[in-house]
Amino acid sequence: HDIPVVGINLGNLGFLTEVAAEEMYSALEEILSGRIRIEERMMLRAQLLGENGDSIGTPCFALNEIVIVKGSAEPIMCLNCWADDEFITTYKADGLIISTPTGSTAYNLSAGGPIAHAELRTLLVTPICPFMLESRPVLLSPRSRVTTRLAPPSTNVKIMVDGRLGWTMQANEFLLVEAAAKPLRLISSPHKGYFTILRNKLNWGGREPGFPLPDVVGIRPYKKNKKDKA
Repeated sequence: HDIPVVGINLGNLGFLTEVAAEEMYSALEEILSGRIRIEERMMLRAQLLGENGDSIGTPCFALNEIVIVKGSAEPIMCLNCWADDEFITTYKADGLIISTPTGSTAYNLSAGGPIAHAELRTLLVTPICPFMLESRPVLLSPRSRVTTRLAPPSTNVKIMVDGRLGWTMQANEFLLVEAAAKPLRLISSPHKGYFTILRNKLNWGGREPGFPLPDVVGIRPYKKNKKDKA
């Protein structure tokens, strides 16, 4: 319904819930007075498909990630993966994470994936504990459609949608993941930048330097002349 959402942090981490509990009332005053910033966060749409491409159940939507994980009895998961109609690889791993930039600081980060700025639009594909050392995370265009299907000897896997069970995928089925048509509209504080939140949440060391950055507005770009050495 395009209604902006504000998150109140009642836990320990909470990248999305940047407003602390003790800041709740002052934050509400700023919201009511219009002194806010509204960010649009990319979401994912996932659909399980049968062997002939017919939909199984209803689609699921995720803000953080879609995770494909092996069963507890299986030693490893083998999963074919495509970006649109181009084959990427067959992942041999404990699982596969398809995440948004918002979800890049969640399960994706724990699995060794990169941090993507929240304002980016990209799909991050990150294997979980890959058997292949050369297997690395991949960043895809937001227009890409990621399709996966089990490869032998894997027979069934669990598909988790933002931490909740979405489906159990069988060997002859496909999972299609793409960017959702509508983003989440998130109310954020104009007083806290993205990297300020990262430094606080991830306990990055270092203080912000006390000197200002140079004002580069109006400065002409440097042009090399003939006397300059290469």
